[in-house]
Amino acid sequence: MKIAVLTDSSAALTPTETAALHVATLHLPITLGNAEYRESLDASDETIIRCAKLSKDILSLGQNSLQEIGEIVHKLSEQGYDACVAIHISSGISGLGGNLVTYSNMRECPIPLYVFDSRATGIPQKHQVLLACSLAKAGFSPEDILSKLAVFRKSQQTYLFVNDVHTLLKTGHISNHLPSVVPLKTLLRFNEDGCLELEGKVLLMKNTYEDLAEKLEFQLSLMGSDFSFSMMYDEAAASDWSIIDEKLHTDFPRLHIERMPMKPSLWSYAGKKSALLSFEPDWKLYV
Repeated sequence: MKIAVLTDSSAALTPTETAALHVATLHLPITLGNAEYRESLDASDETIIRCAKLSKDILSLGQNSLQEIGEIVHKLSEQGYDACVAIHISSGISGLGGNLVTYSNMRECPIPLYVFDSRATGIPQKHQVLLACSLAKAGFSPEDILSKLAVFRKSQQTYLFVNDVHTLLKTGHISNHLPSVVPLKTLLRFNEDGCLELEGKVLLMKNTYEDLAEKLEFQLSLMGSDFSFSMMYDEAAASDWSIIDEKLHTDFPRLHIERMPMKPSLWSYAGKKSALLSFEPDWKLYV
């Protein structure tokens, strides 16, 4: 079978990676007042976030319509693909997965569409896409690709550091019971259902580094050199996280660290001075 891989713009793939892997991409719709952008298409990520910081309006993440999904799946069918594996942003923060499932069950769907919830976003989702592309190229069936993706996803641990939790509280995207007073600077994690849970309060960046170092030491003791760590942070938090980055380089010289800027799709929930952190084994181990 010739299997296509479809994802959305939150997966943090570079244009070069997208072109080389032939990954189909749904560009997430983002609104700011009367302006609407398609993430990583109509304007750069940096431009969208900069506009949001200067605006009194709230940056809001939408979801791709059934018509848009249909257009891209039909195009894949016309290109000769027999099936498509769609890896999407966590259903805990977006309704895109529901639309993909709905379309996959419609008569108009020209080829089988296998929907997989990343239960994350950003770099962790990107690594799932890279794994799926490698498995498809190696000749694995869609069912086997989903199975391997599920095993890899279970090994990933994704956290979100927010400087101000009020945005998430307003949108209801924190799933577990909260104390009566929630600190502004808070560490959350994507749970097994892809929803954000309160992991613990972080009042100082020093506390953040100590918590990270403890988690890294534990993971490195389990995985060794096959373990990686990734960071995506808002430009406004660059000075704080660059200090943490330097400390990590000093304390964990053999640790592989992947760094990328924050995506607008996540910034719309996390806000300024936020960071997405991920601990995971090398995805190549699952090919």
